[in-house]
Amino acid sequence: MEVASRVVTFCYLIRSIGLKEKDQVIFNSALEDIKNKNSNAALIKLQSLDSKYPNQIKIILALIKAFNLSKNIDQAINLTFEYYSDLVRDPKNFQELFETFLADKRFIDARTIALKMENPAKNINQSRILKLENQFRKTHGNQILIYQKRLAHISVNSPAWQNKVIIQSKRFLPLKDFLFAAKLVLRDPFVWEPTKTKILKLLLSAGEQSSIELNWLNKKVIKLDLFDLIQENFQVISNLHSLVDELYGQDDPTKQNFLHKQLSVQDDYLFPYADQVISDPNFWLGATESSLFGNELAVNNELQAKMLSWIKLIQREEMKSQLE
Repeated sequence: MEVASRVVTFCYLIRSIGLKEKDQVIFNSALEDIKNKNSNAALIKLQSLDSKYPNQIKIILALIKAFNLSKNIDQAINLTFEYYSDLVRDPKNFQELFETFLADKRFIDARTIALKMENPAKNINQSRILKLENQFRKTHGNQILIYQKRLAHISVNSPAWQNKVIIQSKRFLPLKDFLFAAKLVLRDPFVWEPTKTKILKLLLSAGEQSSIELNWLNKKVIKLDLFDLIQENFQVISNLHSLVDELYGQDDPTKQNFLHKQLSVQDDYLFPYADQVISDPNFWLGATESSLFGNELAVNNELQAKMLSWIKLIQREEMKSQLE
């Protein structure tokens, strides 16, 4: 997504502008306060700088460190999620993000960050997660059961509420316990397909490598090896986003936006088989555009007809979900 990528990079650069000399001295002093475990002094200085330089990533990271030091984990977590996409751009931030997630017992998020690290930090932090998960299991067994059951029976919720159940379960469950319930969800024919996709992507981001069974969009149960999926390089949807930017980024930003949204919806339904379903990306984009804007579309062969049937199936499923 060339245009979108340039916009993100520009925004990141705006958030990385340097401080004035006097304010840099204050910032350095705040970092020294953090080093000396004086969180109150650090927070006073950093919050003042944050009001003067909003959205500056180095100030945000220092605030997260200061909030962690003061045991104000909620504030640290809120900032981490608000600026996550910027913070993960720099590997130097990984350890602080990891410590924030681990302090809040967000084991799956902590695993996602640990996987981005190089050894020996990766192995050390993964061992820390396992140790804390085992401790948490001993002290919060009843709580784990409650959230496991909620996740396992997610199909009783409307599609809109299913995402909230996932967020809660991801927040409170160690990976092994999340996986136990997730396997039941992925086999459930009544669970909304984008919900299964979200769970699959969570498992992959946390480095889970076991085998699972997926009751997919075509209503067939498919055995998947998550280790193999981790190695996969899913390109077709990403390439289609880039093609949309190339075709409409300059001349028709409204159409560009609609197509990006629809491609994301399609990815939610087709993962992890989009690359197999979309055998002709140019036709797929044309068919998607036709479905949104009513353009004429010539279907010239069986492969194209099959792709068009997938697009129509996704549209029907989306309409059904909005009525539930």
